[in-house]
Amino acid sequence: WGIRIVEGAGTTLFYGASVETLTTTSTGVNVTGIIKAEKAQITNQADTDSFLRIHPSATTNSGGYTNMIFGTDTANNYGVAIGGLREGTDGTPSFSMRMLSDSIYGTEVLNISATGVATFTGTINVTNAGTSTFSGAVNVDNMLTINIDDISTGENRGLKLYNENSSGQQWNLTAGRAGQENTSFVIRD
Repeated sequence: WGIRIVEGAGTTLFYGASVETLTTTSTGVNVTGIIKAEKAQITNQADTDSFLRIHPSATTNSGGYTNMIFGTDTANNYGVAIGGLREGTDGTPSFSMRMLSDSIYGTEVLNISATGVATFTGTINVTNAGTSTFSGAVNVDNMLTINIDDISTGENRGLKLYNENSSGQQWNLTAGRAGQENTSFVIRD
């Protein structure tokens, strides 16, 4: 181990003869290697007792962003930024994920509001051999596409409308008639 202190330039910690592991500068701390934080899990005080706390020293209303970036290039401005976005003037947060591709701010691809509303920008592909469940309303602007490879039984493809009331009524909208063809538009009861 070694320590080098240069007035006005900061402090450097060494591991071995010459491998810099931690350097302090006037603008921050540079670390080479792994940063590890170990402590007991918490059940409350998610802010002040967190494992890693990234906290602003000043705020910007309606758009201030406290974030971290996962770089995808050795050059700046490439990577995935995640963080807290100050939505208004009272500290109400949203979670924001931005993609940076030679951009200083990037494009927001995901935003989760303080009330839990998730907004995705771009295309969402759900590929699942099982069942995907969405509770509450699902809003689609412009186009909802359902790709059907074959009509199958007619009850496991297309769009199903199901009345959970005591009648359990079900309607299926499909492309094709089961056991006949795959081209007609069919509403089955």
